[in-house]
Amino acid sequence: MEINAALAADLAILSEALDDGADLAYPLRHLARGVQLSVGSYLGLRVLAGDTAVRWAFTVLEPFAQPADVATSLSLPMWDRGAGGGWRTTVILYAGRSGAFVDLAADLSALTGRPLLDFVIDQHLATVGDSDCDLRASSLVNQAIGVLIGRGRTPEAAEAEIDARAAVAGVTRAEVAEIILAALDPDG
Repeated sequence: MEINAALAADLAILSEALDDGADLAYPLRHLARGVQLSVGSYLGLRVLAGDTAVRWAFTVLEPFAQPADVATSLSLPMWDRGAGGGWRTTVILYAGRSGAFVDLAADLSALTGRPLLDFVIDQHLATVGDSDCDLRASSLVNQAIGVLIGRGRTPEAAEAEIDARAAVAGVTRAEVAEIILAALDPDG
């Protein structure tokens, strides 16, 4: 799993919000690699975090994958910071072969002592292609934000610039991201 500048910035924000000093890039990269080794059709993951007031998400999809390639998903509860709407983090894994996560879910249940029902399979397929959860578009926008951060903008200013360009041109954020990425020279 490649951690680009935008994703690194997102992970830093999430790490800060969790307030335990953890660097989430390292375990996330290892989680993705471990799943990739055990599930041959692994396509990517989505992290959902927040509480009732603040929701935050990012998606990382393998470069060759398209939302239509996703045939199965597995939701993993990761962190739970308090009952009654406290901070919660979930990772949703995506794969291209139906049933790919059945054994993994059973193994995780046995290893963690959590009920098998905590590891939800295929309940997140309907949102894979939704415009607000489009994996490819989200990845493109994150990459473009990383480029703009690399050019000296803050994460907030980078997002605002993409939004402004999209509004002026009458196109989507992903289309603006494609323009920004296409403008890069071969050395970045």
